[in-house]
Amino acid sequence: MKTLPFFCGKDCGGDACLLLDCPVDGQVTHVKNNPAGGRFLKGCQRGFDVPLEEYASDRLLTPLIRTGQRGSGQFRPVSRDEAL
Repeated sequence: MKTLPFFCGKDCGGDACLLLDCPVDGQVTHVKNNPAGGRFLKGCQRGFDVPLEEYASDRLLTPLIRTGQRGSGQFRPVSRDEAL
């Protein structure tokens, strides 16, 4: 199985945990510890959950701007330039 090195970048207090992702047909299906991290640098649950976040069905794919009152849940999609 082909593996690619990456780090989750969650900044959860550790030093950028070294991980390996195992892509299948261009999608990450499994994350495991990278042996280059040695005995002490291991991934945490947040790093192992990266595929769950990346492919979540409710993940936002476009920037949104609130159009209604705060808490109303009313938003409209905007371009990235407008969002910035």
